[in-house]
Amino acid sequence: MLAYAELRDHLIQFLSGDLPLDGFEDWFVQRSWNMHKDSGLSAQRLAYAVELRLAEYGQGHLADQQLRQEFRDLLNSTVFFSQPDVVIETGSSVGVVTALPWQSQFVDKPLSRAS
Repeated sequence: MLAYAELRDHLIQFLSGDLPLDGFEDWFVQRSWNMHKDSGLSAQRLAYAVELRLAEYGQGHLADQQLRQEFRDLLNSTVFFSQPDVVIETGSSVGVVTALPWQSQFVDKPLSRAS
């Protein structure tokens, strides 16, 4: 299982120079294997975004500084998810509310709905 906070922490370690890229990639590959089976949706989405950037970097489509900026951008946004189907009961009725993911940008960026 890969937790969202754990992945963020390792990205921060890489960006701060405490963890080399090779070390980050080795850790990431081990921890993200089959994460779709047991990790939360926010962790999965962040991991898929990281995986895409690493693939782009590996193919030469991103330079080192671009990769670092892409990772910084990922760290400066967060995604909030609630339970997918929440049952709300009142004294007179029962309704099902399907929760929607919302993305919030930090640092003076407006709140926007994730696509």
